[in-house]
Amino acid sequence: MVSNVAALNPPHTSTMDIEVTMTQSYAGLAVDTIDDIIGTAVDAGSKPGLVHLVSPPAPALLPDAQTVSFAAAGSTMQAKLQHGGADAVILESPGISTGTSQFDAVVSNVGASTTRSLGSHRHAR
Repeated sequence: MVSNVAALNPPHTSTMDIEVTMTQSYAGLAVDTIDDIIGTAVDAGSKPGLVHLVSPPAPALLPDAQTVSFAAAGSTMQAKLQHGGADAVILESPGISTGTSQFDAVVSNVGASTTRSLGSHRHAR
């Protein structure tokens, strides 16, 4: 969405606000395949996207159902997903950690004992 357009003279000094929302979902992630699918910091995975695991090896536990906001971690953003109160998966989003007003990871489908659905949603302004 484009808003707050200020057309100025000369034209190259004009300004505007742009909002962008990106969403990506993965269904059926399992402990033994999550790193192969979403990737790690050293391997892109078969379906790379907005997030990846911080580093191999794959997690030992799947995270509980939850929504977690990413936080700046140097030049990246990270989210710690938990299982039973302990860190189960640490996700990372490469790139710039500034200018993002909202970035969340959502874990669902916990009724299935061996798989989870993971969604990531990034809103930048």
